[in-house]
Amino acid sequence: MARPLSPLADPGRPAIDIARDVLAEVLPIHEGLVSLECAGDPRGPEAAKLVFEGRKGWTLVVLRLFVWDQPEGAPPTIRDIKEQEVALLPAAADPARVDPYLRGWAAAVHAVLRAAPLERVASAMPHELCDARVLGLKRARSAADFEAALLMPSRLGKLLQPPR
Repeated sequence: MARPLSPLADPGRPAIDIARDVLAEVLPIHEGLVSLECAGDPRGPEAAKLVFEGRKGWTLVVLRLFVWDQPEGAPPTIRDIKEQEVALLPAAADPARVDPYLRGWAAAVHAVLRAAPLERVASAMPHELCDARVLGLKRARSAADFEAALLMPSRLGKLLQPPR
């Protein structure tokens, strides 16, 4: 019997439940003056409104992207908040791949928020920090595999590229 890729991927456990558990562990993501978070607790009472099966066979999540200002010697203040429903993964995603995918996604978002120019990230929308197409890659199996795939310049890595 093949061992699941993730300890959260018990046989028969729905991918959406795994997604809620992993998102509760990896979010919020804070780097410098930018943060990305779920609009609430993905495992809390409102979870069905935050991580849900949406239109056209996608599992959607409500994400907020915060950009902060911190004038010298002053506490940080919110400069901008963008909230958006984002297609996080196909509703029919293999539950065994959801945990490593989301952990790799979180690592890629950390890398982008840490290294991208602030103005590039500040002008981005939450959906630009997601790309579920990598779940279709056969060789991507671990969180590190998904992170590397997401950081490619054609995906999240585009935010790391110099503006044209």
